[in-house]
Amino acid sequence: MHGETTLVHKMSPIKRFWNRQIKIHRYFKISGGYRFMGQNLFRLLLFLVAFGVGAWLINKYVFSFAALSDSITQHYSPVIVVLWLFASEVILGVLPPEAFIIWAESFSQPYLMLFILASVSYLGGFISFLIGTRINKMPRIEAWIHNKFADWIAQIKKFGGLIIAVAALTPLPYPLVSMIAGLSGVKSGIYLRVALIRFVRFFIYAMVLWKATGA
Repeated sequence: MHGETTLVHKMSPIKRFWNRQIKIHRYFKISGGYRFMGQNLFRLLLFLVAFGVGAWLINKYVFSFAALSDSITQHYSPVIVVLWLFASEVILGVLPPEAFIIWAESFSQPYLMLFILASVSYLGGFISFLIGTRINKMPRIEAWIHNKFADWIAQIKKFGGLIIAVAALTPLPYPLVSMIAGLSGVKSGIYLRVALIRFVRFFIYAMVLWKATGA
């Protein structure tokens, strides 16, 4: 036993990291994590196609997204609109990020605004995560959440960061998953690293939506 402990201590950081990745790979392979990820990525692809076609049809035959974006910009300051997204990402995602992505294209530097929106979404998700870590101090609310979202809690405890990655990238409720991740004891460092995928989502959706709406 002592010899094994000494061997672990002598192992290089790269070797320890690699061994950990092998263990994670084996776990996801056995537990169905990769199948879960593949199914959700396929759903994401279908959603992007359907959403892109829907946005194109609405933009062509119902109303112009560009005109709507200009109207919002004329009536509300960009700070107010960004704060709407922030509040939504904290309060369980009541507003679709896609609407803000379309709005971002109306700026002279759309990618800068897109980055700001993604950063705000990332920060809002982390605040939802922090709220989740404090819910255990409110027994009634904690009991209600455990009863209402038992399946989500079980999934996060089973797959951990994989669920956070899927929620950050797909239409799954990102703020809700973030809050449940905090409640379930996911470490903040793991959450912050995995949730960076939120930036990828914003830029992927922008490429689809801006193309569909004639950007």
